[in-house]
Amino acid sequence: MSCFLFSDPESQTLKEHLIDELDYVLVPTEAWNKLLNWYGCVEGQQPIVRKVVEHGLFVKHCKVEVYLLELKLCENSDPTNVLSCHFSKADTIATIEKEMRKLFNIPAERETRLWNKYMSNTYEQLSKLDNTVQDAGLYQGQVLVIEPQNEDGTWPRQTLQSKITRRKNSPQKREQEATKAAYVLFYQRRDDEFYKTPSLVCFPGSSEGGTSPGSSQQGTGDDEACSMDTN
Repeated sequence: MSCFLFSDPESQTLKEHLIDELDYVLVPTEAWNKLLNWYGCVEGQQPIVRKVVEHGLFVKHCKVEVYLLELKLCENSDPTNVLSCHFSKADTIATIEKEMRKLFNIPAERETRLWNKYMSNTYEQLSKLDNTVQDAGLYQGQVLVIEPQNEDGTWPRQTLQSKITRRKNSPQKREQEATKAAYVLFYQRRDDEFYKTPSLVCFPGSSEGGTSPGSSQQGTGDDEACSMDTN
C-alpha cells in the first residue's frame, strides 16, 4: 500500500530517503492502468503520480522526479498566513497561480500578479506564466506571493511603493541623509589625526549629548561612545 510511503498521508508527503526498487517501483502509466484493472485499488487510496524531468545544462538526461519541490505560498494582504504546497519542476507558473487562486479564494475573473519573495522587501515578478518551475529557478522553500488587483484597477504593491518613494523624498528624510553624509565626511577628514597622535576619539550618539562635525567641543551625554587611541 502506498500509504506506508508517506510521512504525512494527508498531504501525501513522501518519507525521506526512500530507495528505488527497494521501497517502491516506478511503472509507466500504461502498466499502472493494467495493474489497476487486474487487481483494483484500496478504497480512498490515490496513486502517486510523478513526472519525468529533464536535467543538465549541456548534456541532457531525463529522470523521474520522485521528490517534489516544496513552495511557501501566501497572499499579499496577509503575508503571515503561509501555506506549504508541493510542485513538480515541470509544472508551470500558471499551474501554481491556479492553485493559489483556489487556496486563497481569488475569483478567476480578478487579475493577479505573482511575486518571488527573497527577503522582507525584495521581490521579483513572475510574469511568464508558461515558464516551468525549473525555468523560473525556484528552489526548495521559496516564498511566492499572489497579489490580487484592487477594485479601482490599481495594484496594492504599486500603492505601497509610491508611499515609500514619497517618504524617501521628503524634506525631513533628505535632511537626515545630509546629516549622515556630513558625519561620514567629518570623520574621514579626521582619520589621519586619529592615528598620528594619542587622542580621545568621541563618536556622537544622539543630537543631545554628541559632538557635531566641525566642532571642537566634546559632548558630555551618556550616549557618547569613547575610546582611547594610543597609536
